[in-house]
Amino acid sequence: MESLQGRTGARSRRGLLGFGASLAGAGFLAACGGDTAPAPAPTAAKAAPTTAPAPTAAAAAPTAAPAPTVAKAEVKIKLAMWDYNPQIVRENLDLFEKQNPGIKVEGPETGPSGEEYRKRMNTSMVAGERNDTMYMRDEDAAEWAEAKWVLALDGFPGAAELDKDEYPFVSEQTHYKGKKYGTIYYIGPQVAMYNQEHLKAIGAKAPPATFDEYREQAVQIKRQKVNGVEFPRFGKPSEGELEVWYLSSGKRMFDDNLEPIFGKDPLFKEILNKLFQAYTGDRIYGDDPSGPAAFDNGKATYNWTSFYDLKRLNGKATAAGCQSNCPSITGGAAAGQLMNYVNPSFVAGKTGTAAICRQYAIASASKFPQESWKLISFLGGKDKDGKYYVANRWWVEQGLNFGYKSMGETAEVKKSVEGWGDLDAYNKVVTSASPRPGVKGPWSAVWRADFTKMVADVMDGKMAANDAVDQGAQLWTTMKEKFEKDKK
Repeated sequence: MESLQGRTGARSRRGLLGFGASLAGAGFLAACGGDTAPAPAPTAAKAAPTTAPAPTAAAAAPTAAPAPTVAKAEVKIKLAMWDYNPQIVRENLDLFEKQNPGIKVEGPETGPSGEEYRKRMNTSMVAGERNDTMYMRDEDAAEWAEAKWVLALDGFPGAAELDKDEYPFVSEQTHYKGKKYGTIYYIGPQVAMYNQEHLKAIGAKAPPATFDEYREQAVQIKRQKVNGVEFPRFGKPSEGELEVWYLSSGKRMFDDNLEPIFGKDPLFKEILNKLFQAYTGDRIYGDDPSGPAAFDNGKATYNWTSFYDLKRLNGKATAAGCQSNCPSITGGAAAGQLMNYVNPSFVAGKTGTAAICRQYAIASASKFPQESWKLISFLGGKDKDGKYYVANRWWVEQGLNFGYKSMGETAEVKKSVEGWGDLDAYNKVVTSASPRPGVKGPWSAVWRADFTKMVADVMDGKMAANDAVDQGAQLWTTMKEKFEKDKK
C-alpha cells in the first residue's frame, strides 16, 4: 500500500509537471507568435525631371472618378465563458452591439466552470487557438499573466477610473505585479448562513459569533432533532471551510512575499483539529439523505457559501443559474427561512472571509484588442451612459455581488436585498474580506487541489491534522521554489 507521504509527493510532482508544461508551452507560443516584422521602408522616389515633358494625349484626358469609399469591415470578437445564465449574457451582448455599431460578439459559449474551464482555456491558449476576450478566475490570473496569455489593461481608456472605485481586496485580484489584468464580473465572498426557524426552536437569541457558540448550538439542534435534522452542517469539513474559519479570525495564510505563514501558526492547526472533532466526535457534520440540498430543504441548519446564492435559496431569483440541470430558482422547502449573518470566528470580535473575484480579460493573441477592451469595459465596468449596467443587472436579478464601492450607495441596490438577505451583516464581512489565499502564486491552483485532498484525508482518518498542515506548507514552498527556479 502506497504511503500517504508517497501519494502526496506523487500528486505534487504531477501537479508541478502539468503546471510547468503549461508555462513552457506558453513561452514557446509567445516566441513564435510575437508581433509581425514591420514592413520594409518604401524606396525613395525618382527625382523629378528638370524640364517638364510635353503633355501626352493620356495626360490631357479628364481624370477618372475617385473609387468609392469602402465601408469599414465589421469586427467579430469572441467571448470565452462558462454557462452561467447564457440567455442574460446574450441580452447584455445585444445591448453592447447596439451601443457599439461595427462590433459583433460571438457567443455565448457553454461549458462547465471551475477547473474544467481552466483546463479548457489553458489547452486552447497553448494550442494557439483564436481567443479575444474571456472569463478569468482570480486563481488563474497570475498563471495567465506570467504565461503572457492575457493583456495588461492599464493603457486602455477608462481603466484607471475603474480602479479608483474598486474595493481594496478586489484591486488585489484584478492586479498582478502592479498591472491591471481584469475588469469585474462579480465577487463571491463566502458568508455564513443559517435557518432562522431552527434557532428559534432551541431558543437561541442570535446566530453564533464564535466557533464554540456554533458547536453548542449545532449539538443542541442535533440532540433535539429540530425539523428532523440529523447533521446541522451537511457534508464534511473541507479545505474551503478551514480557510474561511481562519480568515474570519483575522488571519492570512500567506505574507506579502507568498511565504506560507499558516504552517507556523498554532491556530491553523487548532482549527483543523477542532473541525475533525466536530465531524468525527460531535458528528454535527455529516451526509443527510437530502443530499447537497439539505440546507435548501431545512434538513441542515448552517451553511457557508456565496452571498448571491441566498437569493435563489429564498426563492427571490428571477432566472435559473445555468443552461442545463439548473437548481430551482424558487428554492427548496426552507425558502424564506434562510438568512446570512456575520461570519463567526475563533477570535472574539473578529470576522472576515475569502472572496473570489471573477473577471473579464483580453487574450494577448487577439487581433482586436481595442474592440475587446470596449467589450470587457462594458461587461465589467460602465456602458455608454456611464452606468454600471451589467453589474447592476447581475445584482438586482441574481444577487451576484458587485466589486465597485459606489454601487453600494444606490437606493436600488439597497432595496433589492429586502426579503432575502441582511445587507448590514454582509457589509461587515465583505469590508474585512481578503482574496482567496495564495492566488498571487501562479502555482496556487495546483497546490490547492493537493491540499484539498490532504484535508479530506484528515477527515477520513488517513492523516493527522498537524501532519497535513506541515506537509501543505512544505508543498507550497516546494512549488514556489520550483517556479522561481524554472522562471530563471
